[in-house]
Amino acid sequence: MREGQLVYLESPIAPGQIVEARIDQIRPQIGAMSRALVVIARVENPGNWRPEATVEARVVVEQRHNAVVVPLISVVTRPAGQVVYLLDSQVNGEVRQLIVEPGERQDGWIEIRRGLKAGDKVVADGAHYLSDGAGIDIRNDQP
Repeated sequence: MREGQLVYLESPIAPGQIVEARIDQIRPQIGAMSRALVVIARVENPGNWRPEATVEARVVVEQRHNAVVVPLISVVTRPAGQVVYLLDSQVNGEVRQLIVEPGERQDGWIEIRRGLKAGDKVVADGAHYLSDGAGIDIRNDQP
């Protein structure tokens, strides 16, 4: 961590209200029992946070623009390694197993560093039941 890094803060007192701040100061010592690092970010109270209320913070340690991300449930482990099942554009209703190199995970999503390109369509729900060349029915249950 370093001064100036972006931090997103949220309190259970105001669910869904996210406040953006930047790290202002990092204390040089690490807690002996908790191994915690004290980081200070100056924040304007958005109006409904109370003193001494719990606040959860997420620090942005790196940003990758144009990263390819898929739902975490899309990536499954097979003897070949970590794979996704790509909708085969050549054969309607079939999937093709594709070895990928996964990256960072966050909030139910996983970065794919190698193996997929933007716009590729992968199976999410039920991917762990599939094998290379399996036939599927495509349903769009979302509006």
